[in-house]
Amino acid sequence: MVNSELDRFVWSKSEPRKSLECHLYEAAIVIKILLTNSVFSNLLPDLAEWLGLSEEDTIRLAQYLAGMHDEGKAFPYFAFNKLVGFVQVFLEKHPELSVWIPENTYRHERGSAEIVKRIWKREGLFDTDLRICFSQILQLHHQGKKGGYVVPALTSAYPDWVQVQDTIEKRIRDRFTPPVMCFDQLKHVDAACTTMTALLILTDWIASSSPFAGNAEPIPEDALTEQIRAFLQKIGLDKCPSVTGESMTDFWS
Repeated sequence: MVNSELDRFVWSKSEPRKSLECHLYEAAIVIKILLTNSVFSNLLPDLAEWLGLSEEDTIRLAQYLAGMHDEGKAFPYFAFNKLVGFVQVFLEKHPELSVWIPENTYRHERGSAEIVKRIWKREGLFDTDLRICFSQILQLHHQGKKGGYVVPALTSAYPDWVQVQDTIEKRIRDRFTPPVMCFDQLKHVDAACTTMTALLILTDWIASSSPFAGNAEPIPEDALTEQIRAFLQKIGLDKCPSVTGESMTDFWS
């Protein structure tokens, strides 16, 4: 059974505090709006074609990947940052959960990649090559950050945290129901993965922006959608895109 204390404790943003699942949920809704009601919505038909999916399944996949991008924060090397005030309070209350954390050995986006590969292999969600491609999308949502690589076995070294990781993933998967896929169905892997990476980087930036800081826990999707659309309008990304005759795959030919 998942450790309920850790499950409630896991966080994504510290000032102000935001639960990890709240941020992942918001990211999943952001990427859906980017694909369906923004200046980028003309990417959806191409992205679906490159992935070998319907547009509906493409949205579900994008939402699931966005919902997994910070899964690596469900790990003690991130969550037990003792410079964060509420972390100190939690560990004083639960000293039995404290672990020694070496410096500069962990980046959460690299942790996300290792954690999801473990889960996807067990669940049979994606085949080996696709697990590599999609986990790299998550790993690349931050670039230029310093920190050591995660030894894959390390993410399984803390059973209580593995249970929390599995629980979060299951909730996200049940909510957004990504399609089961294999690598061979992708029609253009470079275009699909590069575009998905770019969308995820933008998605995380939007979901981490100040208008959403006050959402400590998930709010109803209708209310969140209005928040996102208002923010996109403010930054000029809500405009209806013009349709061009150019093919993005020309960049990779």
